[in-house]
Amino acid sequence: MREAVILEGSFTRHLKRKLEAHPLLKSAVVWKHADRFSAGIPDLSVSIGARTIWFEIKVKPRELTKLQRYYLARLNSGASLIIAEHNGKSASLTVGEYVSPRLLMDGLVECIVRRCCDV
Repeated sequence: MREAVILEGSFTRHLKRKLEAHPLLKSAVVWKHADRFSAGIPDLSVSIGARTIWFEIKVKPRELTKLQRYYLARLNSGASLIIAEHNGKSASLTVGEYVSPRLLMDGLVECIVRRCCDV
């Protein structure tokens, strides 16, 4: 039997709920960016105080578009790439040249929280 494939929107919504529930992000604003006018803009941002980190999310086998690559490069260290496995059960987080090992959802959330809170 073939394993179910998760859509990027579903993965992003699930991740957003987990981030909003995290105690260290209680004062943060977590936004899911999705409309037909913002092509290339990363999917999710977390703002806490004066700091905002942007996250582009891909579920395998989907890849970044040229426009998404452009915005990630422009945002530089203020952006990260999350690549989820096709089943949505694990993902890796890329920050600059660093690529994390595959993480389960709770581990991914903790990495994002550390990145956003500079912990």
